[in-house]
Amino acid sequence: MGRVLDWLRKKLGVRIITDPVFGRLVYDRNGCWEGEGEFLPTGDRVTLFVQAGNDGPGQAQRRAFHRIAEGHPKWRPAAEAAAHAALTEWFATGGTSYEPAPLHLVLLDIPEAEDPQMEWEANFYSDVFRNRPLLSVTMQGWVARRADVLGT
Repeated sequence: MGRVLDWLRKKLGVRIITDPVFGRLVYDRNGCWEGEGEFLPTGDRVTLFVQAGNDGPGQAQRRAFHRIAEGHPKWRPAAEAAAHAALTEWFATGGTSYEPAPLHLVLLDIPEAEDPQMEWEANFYSDVFRNRPLLSVTMQGWVARRADVLGT
């Protein structure tokens, strides 16, 4: 079965690599590599979208990922506050109130390069729902710039 899958991937142009930091990644042809791994600061299993070209991630993306991990104590409270505010607003449009519940990190969108003002995304699920909606928080450095309730 493995050889059949390898043949099919090659025929369809699916690129798969194993990165020393990100692990197994699949290229989506839009400059993004997708994989899954453990986010060490929390132990959460997260989906990783790594913004890199056709050749795959390099040191710039690995540095950005390490910076996001090291900065977790600084950015997580800002990201959660923005996500809770977005949920509060979302519930209010339906005429109900929202009591903040624990948020679970499920996805990190890793930028092409590490920079103090880099733009990236963290996505969460709330205990209020079962897998929906997804809360997407756009970060610039450690500042939450925008939060959206997706999948509603």
